[in-house]
Amino acid sequence: MSCTGCSCRQRAGETPLAIWAPPSSEIAPSLSLVSWFDDQLSRMQGDLIQNSFFGIPEVGRIDFDPRRRSRLFDALFSNDAIETEMKFHENPKTNQVECQLSTGCGDFFRPEDIEVNVKDRNVEFKARREQKSEDGHNYTVREVRRVFRVPGNAAVDKLHAEMGPSGKVMLSAPLLEPKPIESKVDGPVPIKINRQ
Repeated sequence: MSCTGCSCRQRAGETPLAIWAPPSSEIAPSLSLVSWFDDQLSRMQGDLIQNSFFGIPEVGRIDFDPRRRSRLFDALFSNDAIETEMKFHENPKTNQVECQLSTGCGDFFRPEDIEVNVKDRNVEFKARREQKSEDGHNYTVREVRRVFRVPGNAAVDKLHAEMGPSGKVMLSAPLLEPKPIESKVDGPVPIKINRQ
């Protein structure tokens, strides 16, 4: 027999999980989306602890502390998503712009799995690796793709990529020499005399 109140197909006698979203008519106008989200995380935490989450006793130690919830919510719905993009930073010691890329997979990717392409001032970083099991029944594909812009003060035609032992890729390009301001005026400069 399954649950009759929803479409979760839960067996009779099981404790219902709290992963649901109420219709907008059930959310009180004074209840903000943040507090609703916070309440849902509290319910999920309670369910995990109560049901021992597939018999794993360590689940009771999980702590969804309010500060973590707030940061999670902010990260998911932030207008500052651009701030998390990969950016080049000027390094005055080397007179270059540099950007360190993490593939997110540790040392899984090999140099031959990585490709860096430039079009105009946009850099596309791609990494892809397939791994098959010995019996041939299973395989894993990991793929990373990022696109970002090289700053206008960098020589994009001299962009260089280097992979470190930790699997991180460092992109660098020399800074362009600033163009001198050309003066089109030739001749003497008038001198103003102040007698006060």
